[in-house]
Amino acid sequence: MSSSSGTPPEWAVELHMAQQALQRGASDEALPRFEKAVSGARKARSIEGEMTACAGLAMALFGLGRPQPAVTPARRAAELAEQMGQKAEATLFRALVQRLEQDGGEQAKSPWFAALTAGQARLEKGDIEAALPELQQAITLAQAADARGAEATACSLVAQSYLALQQPQDALPPVRRAIALAHELGQADAIETFGKLEQAALTAIERLGKLDGMLDEVTEAAEQAAADLEDVGDDTD
Repeated sequence: MSSSSGTPPEWAVELHMAQQALQRGASDEALPRFEKAVSGARKARSIEGEMTACAGLAMALFGLGRPQPAVTPARRAAELAEQMGQKAEATLFRALVQRLEQDGGEQAKSPWFAALTAGQARLEKGDIEAALPELQQAITLAQAADARGAEATACSLVAQSYLALQQPQDALPPVRRAIALAHELGQADAIETFGKLEQAALTAIERLGKLDGMLDEVTEAAEQAAADLEDVGDDTD
């Protein structure tokens, strides 16, 4: 996986960073890196690299609550493993494909699924204001179906949306709900990921508070300066 100069190729670096992000439970961070790694490994004709990246991409998509899109890279990973004669890996990846197809089929029938996937798609395109109502609807529908995993995912995405809109105070309730659900489900990685999101919201709130304080001080100083100038003008009359 190294180039002639001894430096790892860019796709291998992306793959390594994607794997680290996935281990931390940061599927959203891992996803674009796995995509780059798949493309780069394919161009470099690294069968093993592409297989590893495809498997990681499938897991990242699954971690984001998107089992249906994860089927294609998981199936590709199985094909490449078979091509290399790695029977154990091929069996593992085929089992992953079956799990994804099962979960994807079940989720697709759920009332919250369409709203969640639509909201995710809009959020990924940067259309945050359009994503919010879809994601909020997904929360409502997931609650009605007692789909706590889906609700947690939707809550975390709503929190991310509010942070992107510079509204960190509004991000706290949904992210704390996501953390509570992750605790109920015993999802340690999700608890850590959502906890980081909560900390980001708290940090943003603190920064905004400091800015508001500075603005108040500047406004007060400006008003005092205006009053002083007015007094000087009165004295010269």
